[in-house]
Amino acid sequence: MGSAVMIGLSAAATIGQGIIQYRNSKAQAAAYEFQAKAARDSYEAQARIAEQNAGRARAESEAVSQAGAVEQKQARDRIRAIQAQQAAGYGASGLSLASGTPMSVMTDTMVQGEEDVRQMGLNTARRKFALINQAQDYTTNARFQRQAGHNQYEAYMGQASAARAAGRNALTGSLFAAVGQAAANWGNFKAPGASAAPKAASPIKQSFATFEDAQVGTTPVAIYQGNTVLRRRRY
Repeated sequence: MGSAVMIGLSAAATIGQGIIQYRNSKAQAAAYEFQAKAARDSYEAQARIAEQNAGRARAESEAVSQAGAVEQKQARDRIRAIQAQQAAGYGASGLSLASGTPMSVMTDTMVQGEEDVRQMGLNTARRKFALINQAQDYTTNARFQRQAGHNQYEAYMGQASAARAAGRNALTGSLFAAVGQAAANWGNFKAPGASAAPKAASPIKQSFATFEDAQVGTTPVAIYQGNTVLRRRRY
């Protein structure tokens, strides 16, 4: 195999390594992006569950408040009914309700009844307060879940970006390395029996043209010298 072909094969091998690294980096970046989305979706699902729990706790607190108000009203209705029965009994007995034992008994009934009603109100308020606090805890948890999801997403996307950059750098580095290798080797190459090296448009072009004649592939490659594209082919 001619030295020109060997030069081209060596450069192509260097480029091939860069392409492999580039493709591996792209696959790794895609995996990081998948993890980023999965993490964000998972935390978002937890946040929505927490918000639903918060809504149920708030609804329950309102239900407790309404039930407490009904309970207090019913208790007062019972107190008035008891006082009415007491008044009817004392009236039938001919006792005055304005003073004495009848008045004292009816007053005690009202006082004790109102104390029971007040206790009902306190119990209702405690239950409602606990439920409101629970709803707030759920809401706070939902916010933390979303923040955690965002942090995970950003972390994975940062890794994906770094992987892509590493792949691009590896590919670019392999291209420049291949050009450097070909240029350096061509300077030492002299065809057997030739008194002088034939004048060529570019030794890099000639080496890769020779390689193209020997190899057929599917990987697109552009060969640069400085900022100038020497050749674009598929290897």
